Amino acid sequence: MKAVEVENVTYSYNSHTAVEDVTLSVEEGEFLGLVGPNGSGKTTLLKLILGLLKPDSGEVSVFGEPTDEFDDGERIGYVSQSASEKRNMPVTVREVVRMGRFPSLGFSLFGDDDARAAEEALRKVGVDDLADRRVSRLSGGQ
Repeated sequence: MKAVEVENVTYSYNSHTAVEDVTLSVEEGEFLGLVGPNGSGKTTLLKLILGLLKPDSGEVSVFGEPTDEFDDGERIGYVSQSASEKRNMPVTVREVVRMGRFPSLGFSLFGDDDARAAEEALRKVGVDDLADRRVSRLSGGQ
């Protein structure tokens, strides 16, 4: 099944076309990297996929549903490069990663298994050395 499907999508901010006639698909379990210079439409494309923006033309679907009908937010996630408007936000990288466990907790408390899963996630992506750093102190690349 396709996790994401974008067909002939165009989006403009006023008279500036940010995304023009983009078509792509991502299968479940597949990884996709968006690479390009500042202002090339990467973030706009992600916002279109998430349904935060509506395309001027074309269609976007997530797990087979149009983005304006998709209602299973636990299956997708988005972390903006701008973590906070407040530069001194006292949240660490570890705490942000632990937040990813919240949907599976239900009415339970955060436990040892959750802590281990968060630490493993930090190790797996190679940022365990940044775990105690405030997210507001990370570079854009981090």
